[in-house]
Amino acid sequence: MTTYGPRSGPHIGTYRNRSARATYESHIGPNMTPMVDVVMVILIFFMASTVVLGPEWFIPARVPKQDALAPQTQNTPPPRAIIKLTRSNDVTIITINDQPTTLESLVQTLASIIPSDRQADAIILVQPESNVPYEDVVQTHATCTQAGYRKVGLGS
Repeated sequence: MTTYGPRSGPHIGTYRNRSARATYESHIGPNMTPMVDVVMVILIFFMASTVVLGPEWFIPARVPKQDALAPQTQNTPPPRAIIKLTRSNDVTIITINDQPTTLESLVQTLASIIPSDRQADAIILVQPESNVPYEDVVQTHATCTQAGYRKVGLGS
């Protein structure tokens, strides 16, 4: 009969004699190291994104008072002028809102249509026909821009 001591026994000896492969195969459950790595990456991502989004809450905004805006400017649409360029007998004809004019008197005609206090808000649309030379279109656009009109566009 074999006697076993407190640190000996049939099961202890076999555990000590296991190979590395037997120990690896006897492991039950998922490997926690990759899971911890993924959780740490997600945690760092959320921490970094909250730092980037944080200052947006403190953007200063100036809200005008109700009395600050005049009621007529709120409801009045900006003045518009449509400049049509047509070509007839090798001459470019300029009309502003169906009123004929020349390139030299273009600024004066626009001033008679658009009040000077609304000049910055005025919308001017230059509509050339397909046979108008591009040089005339550019000169018309430049004349309007030099006169102080900021919203000058090209249409067809």
